[in-house]
Amino acid sequence: LFGPEEKHKSSGIAILKSTNLGDTWTDMAGEPVVVPALYRDHLGIPPLGGNFRLGGLALDSHGTVWVVTGDVDARARNIFLSHWTTGGWSTQDISGFLPRERMAVDTFLTIDAKDRLHLAVTALLPDTLKDKTSDTVWGHASCEVFHLVSSDNGKTFACRQVSPTDPDRANWLPNISKNSPSHPVEKPVILYTR
Repeated sequence: LFGPEEKHKSSGIAILKSTNLGDTWTDMAGEPVVVPALYRDHLGIPPLGGNFRLGGLALDSHGTVWVVTGDVDARARNIFLSHWTTGGWSTQDISGFLPRERMAVDTFLTIDAKDRLHLAVTALLPDTLKDKTSDTVWGHASCEVFHLVSSDNGKTFACRQVSPTDPDRANWLPNISKNSPSHPVEKPVILYTR
């Protein structure tokens, strides 16, 4: 169905919502969507048109939807943080809160009980890559895990490295405690592979 170069491509990330346990569905603006549905830009989370992957989706205490995505083909490996407002999606690149020499590989999101945004991020040193293709970042020895925290709805983030630096071993594939109405997160835990 897909050629070798397309088999891992994404059309984009879409979000639908249901208020009746999946009997009917709408887009984020409340317009009905008949499922199964094909991907369309009006269902998509910005930015649109890249090879994006979902890094997490969470609700804050006000019911605001927050999403983190990344473009796996991008040389810069940006981290896009989006949230839904009455006017549509508001999206910003927050990769600048990582150390300047680092490039994000993957990102995971949660929101704690005080509405602070927490991201667990794998970031590597792109200058150490021999070949700048996406396959070379998988398990690269320069991968380290970082924790980004925002107390102001994503305007600013504090960043700290979680993993101990080891030039011979990758620290990567992080995960972070997930929040839900029945499972509030007071202090998230980050797990990762070493």
